[in-house]
Amino acid sequence: QDANERKKDDARAIIPRETIVSVLKKRRRQHLKNALPDALDLDQETNDQITVFLDHADERCGLLRPIDETTWAFLHLSFQEHLAAAWKAGGQRDRETIAQFVLEKARLSSWHLTLVLVFHHLRDFQDQVDGRSFNDFLVERALGQPAGKVGVSFWRLLVRALRDDRLARFNPRHQLLIVERVVANWLKKPVFSGETFSVLKQLAEWDDFHRPLLLQVVNSAWSKRGLGAALAALHLRVRLLGWPTASLTEPEELAKGLRER
Repeated sequence: QDANERKKDDARAIIPRETIVSVLKKRRRQHLKNALPDALDLDQETNDQITVFLDHADERCGLLRPIDETTWAFLHLSFQEHLAAAWKAGGQRDRETIAQFVLEKARLSSWHLTLVLVFHHLRDFQDQVDGRSFNDFLVERALGQPAGKVGVSFWRLLVRALRDDRLARFNPRHQLLIVERVVANWLKKPVFSGETFSVLKQLAEWDDFHRPLLLQVVNSAWSKRGLGAALAALHLRVRLLGWPTASLTEPEELAKGLRER
């Protein structure tokens, strides 16, 4: 993921062949030692099996491919992102360490898919002491940061997590807070382009489960914010969710309400 973070032309990790061999040899040798305690030449058998594995990976598997004689790469970035998330979520369950990692990487959009997959891996994690899910712990950890330390990219990341997984294990209060933060950021610069508008559009178009939450937040902005923000919220409502039909009925009534305000 470091190559991806640095915005290289090819974001896939370039892995030296000797690194792959070293990792595979260590794990395979331990497996053989447990399975074949009386084997005489574990190193030779391990080397032979690694050669067979790499030939299979190259010719038939589609996971790793050689770039040249000394370097390999994942065939597709998605494999890399999924395995990075699985490693981070499964390597250790210290929620403080993982939360700090998420807060640090959330500012980089190149990490967002990996972090959403981390949420997916940890969605059933529940702390034995206080019973909180990891995702709720993460939100509370973010709210406890100094002002300005957690940017909108973090809240956009959480909207993506809501969008992609209706079982993302945020409590209802935190779900509302997440959407409110992103809508409030969009209202500061209400344009129908950019990352903030994009995640709100995806939430409206793809996520039937959380679309009513977005509607609630946008309607609240229309009814409670200042005139400029209210107009922007109305435009956002019409663009993403259609023209109001119940609480705000006709254009003439809207215009009258705006004049009164």
